[in-house]
Formats: sequence, structure tokens, C-alpha cells
Amino acid sequence: MGGGELDTSLLCLSEDRAAYRYYNAMSTVARPRRIRATLVAPMAAPVVVWIGLLATAIASTHQANDQTDPVAGFLFLGFALFVFGYPVALTATIAILLPVSILVERYRVVAWSILAAIGAIVGGLIMPAYLHWLVPRGNIRMWPGAGAVAGAAVGLLFWRLNRRTTHPEN
Repeated sequence: MGGGELDTSLLCLSEDRAAYRYYNAMSTVARPRRIRATLVAPMAAPVVVWIGLLATAIASTHQANDQTDPVAGFLFLGFALFVFGYPVALTATIAILLPVSILVERYRVVAWSILAAIGAIVGGLIMPAYLHWLVPRGNIRMWPGAGAVAGAAVGLLFWRLNRRTTHPEN
């Protein structure tokens, strides 16, 4: 090779590696573990909020004076949280956690803390806005930090269900 010539074989090799990484990252969307994580992890959000509401109710000193059945009411509340909360958590998981997990896996950084932090931020932003959208003139009282804790739980469960059980050599 002469003095001013560019070695294009290294450039092609670099482009091939970048194309392979991009293809590999995008093809991981359809992996069964990623699909399972995407569908199951958002279920953590309504469950965590429901458990938090149960703990808040147990710690409360307020006694109801009406004749409602507290067990049936609480079971109905859990059902309502799932019906209204799961679709929002699933949408946020598909729109935010799934692409972030692909990037995290592609660049091989510590995944659980990133997914938990992003889940907490997204949950903390989405939950108050969604509650206001459900009842624009009313007030739905939740325990402090419910959205952030639910989002972090979704992120951690997504990471746990999505991670590889065997570690590749390279």
C-alpha cells in the first residue's frame, strides 16, 4: 500500500460489525424471553399499587361507618387497578423499556439499575397524569410515590424476565 492510500478493508469490516450489531439488537425484539418480559412485567404495576393501598388502609385509623364489605371492595379495587393500569403499563413498557433494554443489551452495561431508574421516572410521570385523565374534576388519592415504585417494579421484573440464564463466552 502506498503512502496516501486508505485501507478500505478495515472500513468495510467496521461497517459489517455495526450492521451486525444493529441487526442482532433489532432481532432480539422477537425473542421469546423478551416477549414474555414485555407482556408479564407490566402486571407488576397494578399489583404493587394494590399492595401499597392495602398497607395504607391497614395503617389508617379511619373506620368506615357504612355497611359495605371491605374484602369485596378491596378485591374489586384490585380488579379495577388491573383493568385500568395494565394497558398503560404495557404501553409504557413497549414504548420505553423495550427500546432501552435493547440498547442496554447492545452496549453491555449494567441493566437492572438503568431499567429500574427509567421505570421509576416514567411511572412517576405517567401515573399522576393518568389519574388526572381518569377523573379530571375529582381526586384519586394514592400513597406517596406509588407511580415511581410501580414503575421501578416493572423495570426490575422486565430485567429479571428478559435476562439470559446462560452467559455467552464473548
